[in-house]
This record gives sequence, C-alpha cells and structure tokens, in this order.
Amino acid sequence: MSLNRINFWIEGDISTTRIISRLLNDVVGEGNCHTELLTNIDWASLSSGSNIFCRVSDPRFRWLPAYLRKNGITYAYYLDDNFWKITGTSELARYYQSERVVSALDEFVRGAAFVITHNKMLADFIAQRFPGVKCDLLPVPFDMSLIREIESSTESRSDSSPVVGYAGGFKEEEFKFLEPVVKQLGKERPDIRFEFIGGISDSLRALNNVQWFPGSSDYAAFLSFKISRKWTVGLAPLMESEFNASKTNNKFREYGGCHIPGVYSNTSPYIESIRSGESGILVKNTTEAWIDAIKRLIDDKGLNEKVTQGAYDFVDENYSHESIAPIWKVALSKIPESPPSTALSRFRFSYVKRYHSHNLPLIAIALANSDHPVTLIKILLKRKITAFLSRLTIKHIVLLIALFSLIVANFYFIKAGAA
Repeated sequence: MSLNRINFWIEGDISTTRIISRLLNDVVGEGNCHTELLTNIDWASLSSGSNIFCRVSDPRFRWLPAYLRKNGITYAYYLDDNFWKITGTSELARYYQSERVVSALDEFVRGAAFVITHNKMLADFIAQRFPGVKCDLLPVPFDMSLIREIESSTESRSDSSPVVGYAGGFKEEEFKFLEPVVKQLGKERPDIRFEFIGGISDSLRALNNVQWFPGSSDYAAFLSFKISRKWTVGLAPLMESEFNASKTNNKFREYGGCHIPGVYSNTSPYIESIRSGESGILVKNTTEAWIDAIKRLIDDKGLNEKVTQGAYDFVDENYSHESIAPIWKVALSKIPESPPSTALSRFRFSYVKRYHSHNLPLIAIALANSDHPVTLIKILLKRKITAFLSRLTIKHIVLLIALFSLIVANFYFIKAGAA
C-alpha cells in the first residue's frame, strides 16, 4: 500500500513529538507529514492520508476512536511511556493518574489498528491489557543529519575545565539521588562544574558548583545548546520502576549522538543497548559508584575518547533516520487508506466535535448516528431553537407576544380595510 501523506496528531509540542515528526518527514518525504494539535482535528485532514495519534489521552476526545471506527478511519497509535504505571506527585504523574485520562488512553489504544512502541516490556504490557491489540516494535530514532548540521555551525565554550552535564525534564527521585553525588564532588574536586539544562531541583540549583540553563521547546535549539557546552561527562540516572523500565534510551541516543560520554544507571532501558566501558559507563545507583564513574571518565582520557566514539558509532548505526526509515515505512504502509471525505461527513464531524467539546454528548451521539442530511438538519434546528428559547427571559417573552399581537392586529386591519 502506498504511503504518501501522514497526519500526525499530538496533544502538545514536546521533544518526543518533534523527534517522531522529523522521522516521519523522512519516511514519507519532506512536507508530507502534517503534524497538528488534536484540538484542531478535522474530517478533511483525517480523510486525506494515514493517521497516527501520538500519546493522545485527552478525556474530551474519548469519543473519537469509536467515531473513527464507525466511519471507516483506521489509525496507528504511538506510545513510548507506560502511563498506566506512572508514579509520583508531579503534574505529569497526577494527570495520567486521573481515571478520565486513563479511560481515554484505553479507548485510543483499544481502537488502534496497531500500537507503535520501542520497548518490549511496554509491548508485553499492552498485549496483556488489550489482548486484541497488536504492537509493532520499531527502532527508536535519532536524527544524526541534524547533529552533523549543528556541529558544523556551533561555537563551543572556550573553557577547558571539566564539566558534567544533565539535560532533560524534572526528575524528583533522580535529582534527590544526584544531590549527594554533586555535593561530595564539590568537596573532592572543586575543578569540576555541573550544568543542568531544563529540569533541576531547588537543592541542586542552590549548590555553588552547579549552573542551570532553561530548556527549549525547539528541539534543534536544545541539541545545539547542549553540543555547544562541550560536556566532559553526561549524566543519566534512572531509578528502578516498572514505569522507567518501559521508557526508551533517549539519554543514551542524545549523549551518544552529541559526542558526550555518559554515565548511566545499570537498569533498563540502558542495559539493553550500552556496553559498559565501550559506549557508556553503567553503574549501580549508589553515591560511591557514581562519583567513581564520573571521576574515571574525567581523568582517563583514553577511556573518555573510547566511550565517546563507541556511543556515537552505535547511535549512528542503529538509530539514524537513514538506518531505520525503511523499517518504519514498511510498518506504516499497513495503515489502510481512509475513505474519501464528503460534504456531509465533514459537516457532521464538525458538529459532533463541537457538541462533545461543549459537554453535550447526547446531541453529539444523535448527530454521529445520523446518516441523512435532513435528519442532521432537524437535530441541529431543534438544538438551536431549544437553545434560543432557553435564553429567553420573561421580559423577552412579553415583548415577543406584544410584537406578535401587533403583527396580527395590523394584518386584521389591513384585511378589514381591503374589504
């Protein structure tokens, strides 16, 4: 089956959506992947290509999978985190712990032709929770062409002192773990500085040997800034949990692709891809082990260079778009083509979406089940008239009666005069 256009539906502009969007453009050709917010979804777009929903779980669109299935629209669903197992009290965790969000997530996964993921543990979990849903384990991407473009035009810091860096979101447990590591190295090795891009805890930010920089929603700008810092070592701590074990090795791909040798927790998803001492350093989550690994990578120049090159080569060979785009294209070609859009289908979808967004599901359901234009018009007219009457006050009703009486009286006098 041909694959000419992809509609990539997202809930927000985050690094994950940008990473996958860049890959999809390479799969179908530049300009043929249309990334759009779910809130802007329309029937004309849905009917004009293959559809992929990325991490979508907005409760306001829980109705959408069933509607698409009823009207012949098939889609793939992309998921790189096990949100059913998320823990903690962060804003993200609280959102995905909501019953309404979980219910919507279930509906989107259950309604998919297949789910795209990168982690076998997550795929196994989905297969157990949704016995009828298929999962495609596809290689995770990293855009090496973007890295080469950035490296050819990025100026690096001139300071040659060792800098240890972390780049990513806020990780409460991981930052709590790193705090004694950073404190102890501040005492033992005052020559080492630490830099954080994006997330950081208040305790870490208060340390004298730590400098913080804000993150960026522009993924290319984020990578460019990270490369410009010329970190001696990159940090990727990860506490053991079912949620974390289902993640991708994003830190390894980014550090490796950016020529940054990394220290990683000796746990999934890193142990599946990193050979300790060759493409990274895998360590137990103890303060002493992390301090030792950081100092080794800083002081042993030969080890540093070996790990840097080994990680870069592995990322280039296994995650570059050139390597994995053909595999993705074969998988995405399995998404059936959508039926052509008609004026009636576009009209009906716009009103179904509108009434669901206004929390009027009964009207939306009636519209969704109506296949005849006259029936649709009757439902909408009834709704409009009901809405109009519900807004009338006693004063308005009295004025309408008076106006109607004047019209009738005027008509009577005209008729009497004519007689």
